[in-house]
Amino acid sequence: MRTMIISALLLTAAATGAQAQSSGQGSDPGRSIHEVGPSYGGALNNTLEATTLNRQAVRVVQARRAAELINAGKCDKALSYAAARNDDYLTQRVGEVCAAPRS
Repeated sequence: MRTMIISALLLTAAATGAQAQSSGQGSDPGRSIHEVGPSYGGALNNTLEATTLNRQAVRVVQARRAAELINAGKCDKALSYAAARNDDYLTQRVGEVCAAPRS
């Protein structure tokens, strides 16, 4: 059960980063900034995409590190780790996982 929760933590952290980046401008929340913003050529779009992928990769690495600490029974360190990353969502999820009863 705990492994399932940790997997959900990892997937949710990665998905949340993608949602935050795709909300962009305009009235349609499903449209990305690339569809509604002005066209500055491929270089800018590639830079924005690389930045988005980099942020998502960082969040996944941080979520995995927090999961490793939780699995090692070090919830206090996992919570401190998440808080030090200034990621409110990761901190909240680590707190929820650590508060859940062990199975």
